[in-house]
Amino acid sequence: MEYINEFPLPGTATYTFDADPDAVFLGNEKLPPGPFRFKPGRTAVKELRNLFGGHVRFILSIRDPVDWVQSLAGEGEDQGEYKNGSVMWYMMCLADSSDTWLEFFPNEQSFFFGRK
Repeated sequence: MEYINEFPLPGTATYTFDADPDAVFLGNEKLPPGPFRFKPGRTAVKELRNLFGGHVRFILSIRDPVDWVQSLAGEGEDQGEYKNGSVMWYMMCLADSSDTWLEFFPNEQSFFFGRK
């Protein structure tokens, strides 16, 4: 119950949840299906929009993609194709994933900010 209390809802919201950071890759058509129900790309994001409806808002926290990918594979571990293969390469460009999201969820439903 303590976790639920961290997400207070205003009168206009029905649900809120904290998604896995990998969910952004649902929009990247270059990636294999992996853990997703649909192969990543337009169809997968469209299905998610159909499930949630068109009034969803998102917050995406982005860190340096190189540091992020290295943290996924672990330092010094031999992860073979996962660490050195095309999947990791495609994950480094978040624009490939976020462009698809913006087709189905316009800018007004996202919050963008920069840090200098």
